[in-house]
Amino acid sequence: MKNKNTYGLIAFTIVLCWALWNYSVSLELLDKFYKIILPFLIGGFIAFIVNVLMTKLEVVWD
Repeated sequence: MKNKNTYGLIAFTIVLCWALWNYSVSLELLDKFYKIILPFLIGGFIAFIVNVLMTKLEVVWD
């Protein structure tokens, strides 16, 4: 178990050093990830709002 934690910490440190060394590339990757995930976040938010409204309407209709 100790080796897994050590390897994970070493891998995280290497990735962090690379990200800090190449911050412009890191920011571009974060921007692409944000653009990919944003529609799913908006869809989840809309689904949550519609679900809250529909539960209230279902009580009225029953």
